[in-house]
Amino acid sequence: MREVKSYGSAAAYLQAVKPEIYERRFDEVGNIRSGTEATRVAVILFTDKFLSFQWAELGLSLYLLGGDR
Repeated sequence: MREVKSYGSAAAYLQAVKPEIYERRFDEVGNIRSGTEATRVAVILFTDKFLSFQWAELGLSLYLLGGDR
């Protein structure tokens, strides 16, 4: 996890270390290609933050969950 944080984001880590995965999952501007995948990630992030009492961080996860993807 420390290695991922050194890149600033999971997407930046994938782009640098696992480009084949990044190219399959993200478009040329860095958006998640699949709406289903975006929803899955948002639910996981929301759940993790909710269960670890990171209340201030919940807004972004809810935004991703409710987005027009």
